[in-house]
Amino acid sequence: MASRAGNNAEIAAYNASMDRTQDPKTTAATVRAGTNMDIAANGMLTPAQLDFLVSQKAQTPELAKIMKAVLIRESNYGQNPAAYVANKAGGVIGVGQIQSKQVGGKYNNFENYADAGQTDINNPVHTANAALNMMADIWNKSGGDTQKFVNGYFGKAAADKLGGTNSGYVAAMNKALSNGVQTPTGT
Repeated sequence: MASRAGNNAEIAAYNASMDRTQDPKTTAATVRAGTNMDIAANGMLTPAQLDFLVSQKAQTPELAKIMKAVLIRESNYGQNPAAYVANKAGGVIGVGQIQSKQVGGKYNNFENYADAGQTDINNPVHTANAALNMMADIWNKSGGDTQKFVNGYFGKAAADKLGGTNSGYVAAMNKALSNGVQTPTGT
C-alpha cells in the first residue's frame, strides 16, 4: 500500500514546479474558467495539454503519478485515436475511458464528475477533466491505497472487456508510485 500522505512543503514544491503560465492555446490555461483549450485538427489532446490538466487537478505528487499512469494505460497518454470515440461495448469515452450512460455505460460517471459548463461528451477536454476529477475523488476516498483506487476506478471484475485484469492495474499503479511514470513529454 502506498501512502498518499505528503508534507505541506513537498506539496508546495510540487505545485511550484508546475508551469501554469504556458500558452492557453496549447495548454488550456483558461480551463479553470470553464473554457476549452484548442484541440488539434485530429480531435486529440497533446501530451503537453494532458500534463497541464493533470497539474491543475492533482493535489499531490502521488496523485499526479496515478493520474498519468491511468491516462497511459487507458489511452497511451491521449495518443490512441480510439480513446476519443465512444466504446459502446464498455460505455466509455475519452483519455481516461470514463463511463457515461450517453455512450451506453452502466454508470453516469461523466455526468457526475464533469466540471460546471463542461458537459459535452464529445469534447476531449470535458471528458479528460471529468476522468481526472473522478480519479482525484477515488484516490482521496481510498486513502492512498492502490488496490482500493483500482477497485473504485477500474472496477472489481476479474478482467475488463479487453482482458485487462485488476491485478495488472494494481501493479501498474504501484509501479507508477514507486518509479514514477514516463509520459511522451518526459514528465
